[in-house]
Amino acid sequence: MLKILIADDQGIMRQGLRSLVENQSGMTVVGEAEDGQTAVRLAGELLPDVTVMDVTMPGLNGVEATRQIVQRNPNMKVIILSMHLTDGWCAKRSKPERWPMCSSVILLTNCAGPWKPSPATATI
Repeated sequence: MLKILIADDQGIMRQGLRSLVENQSGMTVVGEAEDGQTAVRLAGELLPDVTVMDVTMPGLNGVEATRQIVQRNPNMKVIILSMHLTDGWCAKRSKPERWPMCSSVILLTNCAGPWKPSPATATI
């Protein structure tokens, strides 16, 4: 079972992502965070396989939260999701059925050094 942590400051986005994940076989949402600090804490406690991370959140932003998460657990994967159209991120305004195929979805596997996103294909 693929364990997923959802981190987004918008409750409606967390609820929508949870619904999408829970409708997939072999996946479960193990937790939700409404800010970066909570995401870092829950990632350490719950040890999800994947964290779906919003970029813009209050307090600790998603990019810095991702850095901290993968520094503590280099094998943990993070998918960046944003409302901003930026290379390397999947736009929130994309139709949800396109998210798994979105060419701009990235997995951050090593943020210990300079942030270098690598394109990846993923099904969430």
